[in-house]
Amino acid sequence: MTDQQATLYSVTFLPVNRTVQLAPDETLIQGARQVGIHINASCGGNGVCGKCLVVVESGEITGGKSEKLSKGDYDAGQRQACTAVAASDAVVLIPEMTGSKEGVLTLDIPVRRRAQMHIFNVDHLK
Repeated sequence: MTDQQATLYSVTFLPVNRTVQLAPDETLIQGARQVGIHINASCGGNGVCGKCLVVVESGEITGGKSEKLSKGDYDAGQRQACTAVAASDAVVLIPEMTGSKEGVLTLDIPVRRRAQMHIFNVDHLK
């Protein structure tokens, strides 16, 4: 096993304060999913929609750049989570517009409305 294969980086996602261990070839969006965090990726993680923006608070995150980000945005720490990978331990902020309101997926099963069956007597319509 090479040193790169053995290396894992600790990435903490804010504001939910969940941490995941990522290999150098795992993207931020893959790591977020491992710990139940939702990051919008309308394009399915192909790097073309720009919906999965995150902000690097600390650490080194490489990749995550596309035509959706200006040089200024990239220099300010914005990255696309679907193509960005950790190159060190890092802290990443998920803006509210990128994640769901709480920023996490729940494992609760929502209460759903059940259809009700109605029996109609159509004999009186004749």
